[in-house]
Amino acid sequence: IGAVSSGIGCLALIRFPDVYSRIHFSLKGVAFGTVVLLLGLSVHEGFGPATIKAFLCILFLALTVPVCAHALSRAAHKSGIPPGKEPVCDHLKKDEDALS
Repeated sequence: IGAVSSGIGCLALIRFPDVYSRIHFSLKGVAFGTVVLLLGLSVHEGFGPATIKAFLCILFLALTVPVCAHALSRAAHKSGIPPGKEPVCDHLKKDEDALS
């Protein structure tokens, strides 16, 4: 399940139309796949050093993947890369307009 999810996440880099969709789906798919693989390792190995390291990796992924997705999306937005279709709302643009 984890390898399939990671593979689909990698395939999203090719198939999706715009950078925002690619960032969203590829990071979610690959992160989910990695977590499932690490959980499988934990079950296979039993409780021990490998399980502790796997849970630390899962914690690290849970903390860094959303930050990475946000940073990449914000950098793409600030670079002027348009979304694939007209967004429903653009809160970042409204905030930037209000500050200027």
